[in-house]
Amino acid sequence: MRAPSSCVALVAFLAAACSPGAAPGSPGPTTGLPADSIVFAGDLALLGDPALFAAGSVTVGVALPGEDELVLARSWDLGDSAWRMDRDGRRLYFRLDARDVVRVRRPGNAAADIPPNMDLVARFDPDGNPATEEAGVVRTRVHSRTGARDLEVELALGAVVAAHDAPGR
Repeated sequence: MRAPSSCVALVAFLAAACSPGAAPGSPGPTTGLPADSIVFAGDLALLGDPALFAAGSVTVGVALPGEDELVLARSWDLGDSAWRMDRDGRRLYFRLDARDVVRVRRPGNAAADIPPNMDLVARFDPDGNPATEEAGVVRTRVHSRTGARDLEVELALGAVVAAHDAPGR
């Protein structure tokens, strides 16, 4: 007895939908970078008087050098359990990867938007809404290599902001 063609199509669809993605280390579509190297990770420190950041959010994103529109981004509310207290403020380990795509310049090919070097952008927003621009917003931008997992970023409220690749890692 033959299975109806609709059952065969359903099985084929489910098999395709449930199959694993590209193997770790396999090249991205056009970048030539391994898919698992399209990562930006590190430690973000929110420094200053704790009363200044009792509420709000921090967004960490990645943009093409010299552009403002983010390609990858993720936000954390300051009440999120991912934050940990530090003697100087709050700290957050962040990791951005292909799951954090917010803009694709070439439909169907997000990896083509991630060249070997990008700009990492971190922004503190006191009202928690990254779409607004109000007093108290603090941001920094740093040039970063794609695949960097040792980034250190500081958002200092009321002080000079610094960001850099961690030396010697």
